[in-house]
Amino acid sequence: MQLRFFETVNVATIILGIWAFSFPFTGAAFHNLLLLLFLISFLARKENYKELAASFTNSTVMLSFGLFALLTATYLFNNTTEQPLSTLLKYKEFVILPFIAAALISTPSRKFTFKFLYIGVLINLVSSYAMFISGITIEEGAGAFTFTGRILHGLLVNILLASSLYLLNKETRKKYKLLLIIIIGLAILNIFLIVPGRTGQLITTVLLLIFFTEKYEKNNLLKNITAYTVILFSLTLVFNSSDRTRIFNSELIPNQSLQNTDQRFSFYINGIKLITEEPITGYGIGNVYQPYLEIKSREGNKDMFGSSVNLHSQFIQIGVESGIPAIVIFCLIIMSLIKPYKHLDKKLVLAIFSIVGIQNLFNSSFMDHGDGWMLTILIAFLVGKYISRRPSTY
Repeated sequence: MQLRFFETVNVATIILGIWAFSFPFTGAAFHNLLLLLFLISFLARKENYKELAASFTNSTVMLSFGLFALLTATYLFNNTTEQPLSTLLKYKEFVILPFIAAALISTPSRKFTFKFLYIGVLINLVSSYAMFISGITIEEGAGAFTFTGRILHGLLVNILLASSLYLLNKETRKKYKLLLIIIIGLAILNIFLIVPGRTGQLITTVLLLIFFTEKYEKNNLLKNITAYTVILFSLTLVFNSSDRTRIFNSELIPNQSLQNTDQRFSFYINGIKLITEEPITGYGIGNVYQPYLEIKSREGNKDMFGSSVNLHSQFIQIGVESGIPAIVIFCLIIMSLIKPYKHLDKKLVLAIFSIVGIQNLFNSSFMDHGDGWMLTILIAFLVGKYISRRPSTY
């Protein structure tokens, strides 16, 4: 049984599975090496070209290529970039997406890769609790019991949570249902208590709402009311934990972590102002630092950072760099994760849509190596499953 399973996946899929597994534990150099090996082994197998051609007919993939083309054009048009090619290459996920999606069209390949990804994010969760119990912290003074960083850790735990909630709906064996319930509980506690982060907490709350909200039927009214009460209560806690009016008063923001809501709100306000000044072409890929510094000086905004190359919202980041047309295409990419896939499991589709959308709304995810690739893997799973048009469960 074991041999037959491995005979159904090729070398490229095995490398892809190891690559997905490795993100919580290894760095960019190792990830890039595995990615290169995956691409070489994928292209070396002629049978993969049919799947690759199929992936290029997908609207999400085509929009991703279109966005990268526009980013490249604004990079070439604005030739005064401070971090030219290196910043453009941060968006390489949009070009690699069709290859990963093509590798995941096969049901055995999707299962194989998903298992490796699930084991990786599960080990990441267990390691976080081990660090918590032993008192080990990596981020000095932040109390974050994780070796991936707060933002990526929250994303990894939410991927584990969404996967476990999805599997729980499909599982019929009691002992496995109990195991999944335990994993779900540990994931929720980790996000809210062990490694707290507002974006992660918001995604967790939305995921719980998606998977525990029943169909709009009369006998499910109480369940739905309970679910909505939970999410409203959680959102109230999150947004009431910060005073956002200080930015409008141009007062000095206290020296807190970058995750501070007030600091992010300052990024968003100044970023939107920059977009209105160069709405068509933007300032160019990598050209964020100097315009941001100038608008802060001009507007009299004060915060703990003199300037920044990362505006902590992918929508605003792309808008400042490449203008409103780039924002429109990026929004279309996110929205394309819903309608074309409506014949698939609706809760799974909504979960991936929510994770990708919220994570990019409050972080410049594709500016960060791990975040961008994890979101790309999620999108590739959805694209691959859609193209296959065959019923399957992970």
